[in-house]
Amino acid sequence: MTFPNVAPEFETFFEPTRIWLFGKPLVVLTLLLIGLLLWRDSVRLGPLAAAPTRARRSLAEQIRGTGQFALRYGGGEALHAASARARRRAVSAATGSGRPK
Repeated sequence: MTFPNVAPEFETFFEPTRIWLFGKPLVVLTLLLIGLLLWRDSVRLGPLAAAPTRARRSLAEQIRGTGQFALRYGGGEALHAASARARRRAVSAATGSGRPK
């Protein structure tokens, strides 16, 4: 395709009018992609969302909840064994007899 009013030595494939004539969708999509990349990497003013507060349970609540779980789903055998083990350790620590067997 030849263009009127254009010298033949300047007629190349990369001429801006020819690129726009045959590649409008490609040019528009490329400009849109560049715009989206710039928007994505732009600086934001402030956080996107407020950081949620971290609720913490006390040690007593954690122990109570663990005991209720063990009682509900284990029938209480593991809870009884753990409390018996803790009682034996407390007794041996109080008497100073060393490690319980």
